[in-house]
Amino acid sequence: MIAIKKPKIKHFSALIELNVTPEQSRYVTTFDHLYQNRAKEDVIYAITHDGKMIGFFALDFGLVKKYTFVGSNEIGLKNFLIDQRHQQKGYGKAALKRLELYLYSAYPDVKSLCVMVDKKNDAAYQCCISAGFEDSKKVFFDDDANQIRILRYKVAAPK
Repeated sequence: MIAIKKPKIKHFSALIELNVTPEQSRYVTTFDHLYQNRAKEDVIYAITHDGKMIGFFALDFGLVKKYTFVGSNEIGLKNFLIDQRHQQKGYGKAALKRLELYLYSAYPDVKSLCVMVDKKNDAAYQCCISAGFEDSKKVFFDDDANQIRILRYKVAAPK
């Protein structure tokens, strides 16, 4: 079963071991880099499958201060990583679905989750779309002139 939780120090060594393929490494960072460079508005979570660490991500509660396209009561999902040994098993989609339920109960003021996906990162785009995110059809360019898609998930009561 997939679960998400805030990691404790004892989990860090397992999280540091998680990686993606070299092609994917341009889209996400390692756990130690994410942790060392986190902002005060970032909350880091671990993804587990049957108790084993298989991924991690951060929720960015300061996203509205960084981008004009972000709505009020909207937070960001960043650095969503599933270890390369656990990809193509449906764990990414399952983790996003679990996150949607978690957000509704843990953060009742949050109405929307925004994720920005590089247009070349089709695997991440398909994973988000399959989990219920909607493509806003808006694109912006990052600092390196890469086209970035804006996807959103409306947080609502479970059906």
